[in-house]
Amino acid sequence: MFRRRQKSEDAVEQLADDAISADETADDVEGSAESENVTELDPTDRVGLPPAPRPDGPWDHSELENPEEGRVDLGGLLVPGVEGMELRVEVAGDAIVAATLVLGSSAIQLQAFAAPKSEGIWGEVREEIANGITSQGGVVEEEEGPLGWHLRAQVPVQLPDGTQGVQLVRFVGCDGPRWFLRGVISGQAAVQPEMGGILEQ
Repeated sequence: MFRRRQKSEDAVEQLADDAISADETADDVEGSAESENVTELDPTDRVGLPPAPRPDGPWDHSELENPEEGRVDLGGLLVPGVEGMELRVEVAGDAIVAATLVLGSSAIQLQAFAAPKSEGIWGEVREEIANGITSQGGVVEEEEGPLGWHLRAQVPVQLPDGTQGVQLVRFVGCDGPRWFLRGVISGQAAVQPEMGGILEQ
């Protein structure tokens, strides 16, 4: 859920730069996955997919009667509290730039960005993220789920013993009025998407 922010950011460029480091969103969460048969889609298949509707959120601040009720106020982002969750924030100066919610062996990192009023950017962002990951030798698959179109990705990582491995993560996104929200799901909920219901909510 969002409040308006004064400072505009180039969300597409920022998200593309951030995408290849998604494996660091929850360092203490188990989430490395062995290789799976994940097929890469033709990039042209990603173009022109419509924005997903938002009947179950995320919502704009103006769309709710009591937006602060049951939510943690992080400035431009109000995050619903869930029993047993751990909340970690990343700051730049005085601003919170990302929030990671850890629940059991799963996590979701949330980042909000200013976006154009007239059109959604998630389609373009998905393509930039996919290109960034595949250029580093990763594998990406686009799927449709409860939050609309998302990416499942095998991101190359260096394991603690120095060998190369992959981490399975899911990139979800949502276009709103003048904002864009990106989530990176890691841990068990990325390996077994059926376990990601609470994080998706």
